Amino acid sequence: MTRKQMIVLVVVGAFVVVGIVVGVLTRSGGVLSPVKVVEQGDGDAANALLEDENGERSVFTSEVPQNAKPTEPVIESPAAPNSDAKFGIFNMTVGENGYEPSIITVGQGNLVQIKLTALDGDYDFNMPYKGLYQFVKEGETKQISFGVKTSGTFAFECRDFCPEGKKIMGELVVLP
Repeated sequence: MTRKQMIVLVVVGAFVVVGIVVGVLTRSGGVLSPVKVVEQGDGDAANALLEDENGERSVFTSEVPQNAKPTEPVIESPAAPNSDAKFGIFNMTVGENGYEPSIITVGQGNLVQIKLTALDGDYDFNMPYKGLYQFVKEGETKQISFGVKTSGTFAFECRDFCPEGKKIMGELVVLP
């Protein structure tokens, strides 16, 4: 095989791999699948958060529920020396009846770690706006860590491993 043929073969192989990766990521519910971002002024954000009147998926709204109070973390510490940001650990379970708690409220600029435990089967946690996904087997606990720089309400859901015929959803509320 000549050098020129080898280069062509490598380039074609790279295109095939890129095509497969893009195909997997854009499948229904995938990281690159189209979602609607609800911006301030779009009406009742709480009702539009995961599905609007047209059935389109929404994953973020810049609105924060009135009277929202921070959720008490299991453990909280400074995120960094000489910083106002905090690092909080929150325990969450997921089962046939949904996520518990289904709403976690934190302050903008904080670091969040969710310890997710699957109770009665295999489940997953998907927060499309932040690009987070975690699969959890029954009885297992997994950690999901991320920072929150933007205030608003972020939707999370069970995407692939949900109870038959049910959609499990929740919200991360980030206070300004």
